Amino acid sequence: MRWLLPAGTRSEVMDVAVVRNLKRSGCLTLTLAPESGSPRMLERIKKQVNLEKMMGTIRACARQGVYARANVIFGVPG
Repeated sequence: MRWLLPAGTRSEVMDVAVVRNLKRSGCLTLTLAPESGSPRMLERIKKQVNLEKMMGTIRACARQGVYARANVIFGVPG
């Protein structure tokens, strides 16, 4: 069986072992929800994202062959 995680998933709960197990279970795509890559903008929209952890999750996906997507917001005032 093949499946996807199309909704924005929190990267804080992901590590190499979780991504590996997702891949083994048939997960093809993982969608993350950072909303922005700018620490200033993340603070402005009160989004608690650890960008370093997010990049680690994306790297883990790449190593395991899981397609990683990110939801990003463009045009936030300010």
